[in-house]
Amino acid sequence: MAFLFVGNKDEAGAWQQALASLRPDLAFSVWPEVPDISSVRYALVWGNPGDSLEQIPELQAIFSLGAGVDHILSAPRPDQTPIVRLLDAGMGDQMADYVLHWALHFQRDFDRYLKDQYKGIWAPRPYRESGSFHCGILGLGVLGGRVAETLLARGYPVLGWGRSPRPLRGVSCYWGAERLDRFLEQTEFLISLLPLNADTRGFLNRRLFDRLPPQAVLLNLGRGGVLDDRALLHALDQGKLRAAVLDVFSQEPLPVDNPLWRHPRLYLTPHIGAKTLITPSAEQICAAIRALETGERPAGQIQP
Repeated sequence: MAFLFVGNKDEAGAWQQALASLRPDLAFSVWPEVPDISSVRYALVWGNPGDSLEQIPELQAIFSLGAGVDHILSAPRPDQTPIVRLLDAGMGDQMADYVLHWALHFQRDFDRYLKDQYKGIWAPRPYRESGSFHCGILGLGVLGGRVAETLLARGYPVLGWGRSPRPLRGVSCYWGAERLDRFLEQTEFLISLLPLNADTRGFLNRRLFDRLPPQAVLLNLGRGGVLDDRALLHALDQGKLRAAVLDVFSQEPLPVDNPLWRHPRLYLTPHIGAKTLITPSAEQICAAIRALETGERPAGQIQP
């Protein structure tokens, strides 16, 4: 039996070493240089796998080397093969740090001080306590819970919204479409950790922005396709939103001629909010394989 790695070839050696230390019985190959495709049982995928997955006759599981699975769901693959995503694997702390940085940035008015600097304006503002800066999280999975925990520890009021109930201690939680507006009306700093699927594509749209308080801030750490870029630019131009921070995009790398690059109230980073850490990820993958081998459902499995 074997692993098949379908991703960044520069990282293949590190993945092979980490997995060999845990499962030396499983060979490792990198697409498309596969000595024996019939021996492959587990595919490790990041990025668009093309048609590689449907060419594996004995595929037993597909592992996403990240929290998202939209790159796998959009590719041809065996219908009944389980898909397993990483639940954290070191990403939670990175993501929480990223969110905390930007919460402090806007709570303390650093965006406004930067504009003053360019104009040569010396204008101290009153200090604003964290307890008055309401943070709302869209998507209350494992990563959302870790972000909420970090914000709560720094004194921020935290709200959360999801499609189905998942109560979190200290978080004012809202569930379902009928309670989305109530959640948005109280949220000054909106953090999206939503996955990309048929229900969430374009979820961050003009209607949603209109439900936020004036001068709210958006941070998108989930998936680029969740955001309607034109609606965001409109909200910024009309002064509805104070600013937005984007780490994910519908097309990556973001084309140089995309207007998002040049908007004065946009802050962009190149999908670095949370990087997959190979050692804990390999441990999580091997734990999932042990569960599959014993007929159990592994943590992180999304289908079938």
